[in-house]
Amino acid sequence: MSIERTLFQAADQMRGAMDVGEFKHVALAMLFLRYVSAVFELQRQKLEAEEFADPEDPEGYRAENVLWVPEPARWSHLAAIAKSPEIGVEIDNAMRAIETANPSLKDALPTVSGRESLDRGIVSGLIDLFTNMPIEGKRGLGPRGRSHCCPFPRPLRQRQPPGWVNALVPS
Repeated sequence: MSIERTLFQAADQMRGAMDVGEFKHVALAMLFLRYVSAVFELQRQKLEAEEFADPEDPEGYRAENVLWVPEPARWSHLAAIAKSPEIGVEIDNAMRAIETANPSLKDALPTVSGRESLDRGIVSGLIDLFTNMPIEGKRGLGPRGRSHCCPFPRPLRQRQPPGWVNALVPS
């Protein structure tokens, strides 16, 4: 399923449950988590295949402009707890964990999924939907998908983001 089709399907699931402006922040935050986890896992596989590499050393990821994704922020962990009543809070905590592990992202990632007004069924449904979305290639979403994946506020561009952000933020 293409990124466009997946996003339209996500919008259909959320139609009537929230405002479109609110939807984009929730959906793109989860799409961001899915994307960085996929790129992280690709790098992890490379490091595991190297004889003297340590797949638990964040520097092996940073050297390749890949974000270090702490265990509680990895998509596999979030997908495993998708039906938890606290999934929205867990997603927000995942964003905070990524910011902490990657200081260049301090205060840049959205934490909007843990609000009480947000239906947990919508959040877990989006996780299921994005889990089944194929992420391919070194940078994951490809040129068309990148234009849809920009959960960052505009000022992040002015803060000289690391190279991987350029793959997410359209020119």
